[in-house]
Amino acid sequence: MISNFAFSAQVFLCKQKYLSLQKERFIVSHKRNLNKRIERIMTKGFADPLITEQRIFARNCHSKKIDKGTATAFLEENHLFGAAKARHFYGLYQYRTSSAAEDNRCGELVAVAAFSNARRWKKGDKIIASYEWVRYASLAGLRVVGGMGKLLQAFIEDKNPDDIMSYAIIGESMIYAKDGSIRATREGLSFDGNAYKQLGFVAEETKDFPGGQSIKYRLKLKQN
Repeated sequence: MISNFAFSAQVFLCKQKYLSLQKERFIVSHKRNLNKRIERIMTKGFADPLITEQRIFARNCHSKKIDKGTATAFLEENHLFGAAKARHFYGLYQYRTSSAAEDNRCGELVAVAAFSNARRWKKGDKIIASYEWVRYASLAGLRVVGGMGKLLQAFIEDKNPDDIMSYAIIGESMIYAKDGSIRATREGLSFDGNAYKQLGFVAEETKDFPGGQSIKYRLKLKQN
């Protein structure tokens, strides 16, 4: 006859084994879906993935708020992880070209940024408003030079945040960041954090998780 303690221990071990199996299945499924998305975006954006992407300049674009539906459709087509839950959406539309080296996408939505709603708390006699930069992406195969900075500035002018944070997820065989820095190279995808650093973000912490690491960046705009 099995004691209550032994039976509970067996139940616990079975639960742990089940959760471990489900976790492994999730990781395999996630990687499979991610690889499919990478292949689709790379194929859509590059006739030859070894050729440098086309580019346009943010100075030749105007920024404006866009609706959730427009942003979601764009991110699903052009961001490595697709769309995500967010509250505020901004887009860049090219309105002119200034050189023969610049791609002509006049009138098109060429980049999108998505930000969360404010997380607020009281610190002394001040109310702190912190936001998360959830997504940034440009058209697949197109680099918008200065695009991140221009959309970030539009958001700052609109919401006047105290700080903005964002996360970069670095995996085993692929590298992804919310700054949208997906690049075609002979090795595949690359991200080194420079896009965040050039905008004033500072890396705060790194956390390990199965299959990679998460790096937290923060941009402090006011002295709290």
